[in-house]
Amino acid sequence: MTAIAVVLSVVSLAVAAYAAVQARRASNAAERSLKWQQARDAERRQTNVQIAVGQDLADKPQYVHSLRDPRPAEKFYELEIRVTNHGERTEYVTRLCLDSASGDDGTDVSKWLALEPGGSGARALAPLEQVSATGPLSDLDFDPTETGFVAVVFLSSGQEATSETIWVDDSLLAELEAHNSRAGP
Repeated sequence: MTAIAVVLSVVSLAVAAYAAVQARRASNAAERSLKWQQARDAERRQTNVQIAVGQDLADKPQYVHSLRDPRPAEKFYELEIRVTNHGERTEYVTRLCLDSASGDDGTDVSKWLALEPGGSGARALAPLEQVSATGPLSDLDFDPTETGFVAVVFLSSGQEATSETIWVDDSLLAELEAHNSRAGP
């Protein structure tokens, strides 16, 4: 009987050791899962707003135009600012500015987003949503042809998103000048 008791105690010891190893593995897996979940939650809370800037020529609005005038309508240099929320929570845009890349000058162009310049209004930007704002290059209070410029979006959370430095396209400026030299009033 003692031999059977010894075998049973050895088997129960082996089962207990196996159970302890499995419990430790489960604990490690749960800990890794919790760390991953905490990292994912922190990532979800982060602001991820990106800005893209497009440049093109657009027709100036004509209020009175003679059908007998063969000259084309004047054009202007147009900027399009696209703000995209790649985050997982709604962000609120409170201001949009175009600043010289040197940091010396800047222009509040919030009116392009139909926001009050320096006002208290905000534009909601849901996750994966994009908002566009367009306006003429001539609205800027500085000459961006020398230094380039950056678009800066201010969020209600106090954070800012800044685009890469944008350079005015010289070929578009030349095309604009050539077109407007032969365009009508």
